[in-house]
Amino acid sequence: MQFEQYNKFGYVMPDNELLQQRVLKAFEIASKPAPNHAAQSSLKDIDLEAWQYIGDPLAEALIFELRAHNMMSRDIYGAARLLQAEGNLAANNFFADVEFVPEWADFEQMRLGAKMGLRNPIGLFFGLHGALPYTYTYPNVANVMAFTGRLDKKGDFPRRFWETATGFIGAFDVDGMKPLGKSWQVWVRIRLMHTMVRMGILKSGRWKSDCTTPIDQLTTAGGVYVFGQYRVNIVKALGGKVSDAEADSYDLMWRWITRVLGVVPELLGQTNEEQQALDKLIHEYSYTVNTGSVELTQAMINGLTEIPHFLLSRDLHAAIVKYLLSPQYTLPAGKNLAHDLQVNSSVWAKILAQPIIGSLKISSKATQLPIIRNVIERYGQATLEAFIHKQLGENKADYRTKN
Repeated sequence: MQFEQYNKFGYVMPDNELLQQRVLKAFEIASKPAPNHAAQSSLKDIDLEAWQYIGDPLAEALIFELRAHNMMSRDIYGAARLLQAEGNLAANNFFADVEFVPEWADFEQMRLGAKMGLRNPIGLFFGLHGALPYTYTYPNVANVMAFTGRLDKKGDFPRRFWETATGFIGAFDVDGMKPLGKSWQVWVRIRLMHTMVRMGILKSGRWKSDCTTPIDQLTTAGGVYVFGQYRVNIVKALGGKVSDAEADSYDLMWRWITRVLGVVPELLGQTNEEQQALDKLIHEYSYTVNTGSVELTQAMINGLTEIPHFLLSRDLHAAIVKYLLSPQYTLPAGKNLAHDLQVNSSVWAKILAQPIIGSLKISSKATQLPIIRNVIERYGQATLEAFIHKQLGENKADYRTKN
């Protein structure tokens, strides 16, 4: 039965028979809503290789049902709720999973990290200079982005940038990130969008047979570090002040978001210490730079020049990307991401980048002043949301594929 379901979703099946059994075991686990999962395994028992072949069976089953009932509207979340109201099993299982709050998801603790993020808008927006190319060191991210060609479409990068920022800003709304909240719904929609992209790629028949499943469990789990602790590292690199408690809180925010995105509890830490150990394990295992990674990084730097708010040349963007990908800020240890991704800039850009980075650090320190800090923490959320909505124009982010 598991084999039939696995094939139904179009997943790539490895040739090795022993690995096939391990993959089907992982698929069985991922097919159950989170409340039905057993206690987390120890790190040594986590089958990293098998999880690369698993997408999001609960969300995929939901999309299959929505299609079967001709309910694939633009409001995919609303359609899923209607299906749930009819008592549909796939819809019930999906929402049982995504609404489940693990014991470690302490929303009160998350408030500290949210406030830290709001008072560091420079680290937030320049953070994508590092975080986006960082994701390209996951082979499946590079393969998916190359497959869809999204970054190669002229004029598309700015929209992708602001759509991404919409989710990030929403994450600071801690009450809104609780189940059924406005910001929580955004991330549920992103989960469903990822699922539709994955299913579309697999259905095309053009996904390389030597690749694992697109937008797989392990790759998505790696986002806890890239968008959590690594973003904290960027904030510090640009002059922001972050306490250990704030860093732990910010990381917890992203552990919760990653759970909402469908990552199984088995790939998330119960504590900050467990999560840090998992981050190290996942990034050491997954780190891969290929031709696609390099090409996407160059396309991203080109795309940054299309966003006028930065007021920087391509060469200066490259210099800042290189700075933020420095080994002291990234995992795995012993790797130089900027070198591997072939991020280069001229001597003059390197020289000019230093005073620019210095001015960003000074600006970041200004947000620590009590008066400015209080204003940002009170009005920052609404101000940033309004700014991003203005960049998107009338076509708000709906996190929906064309099909």
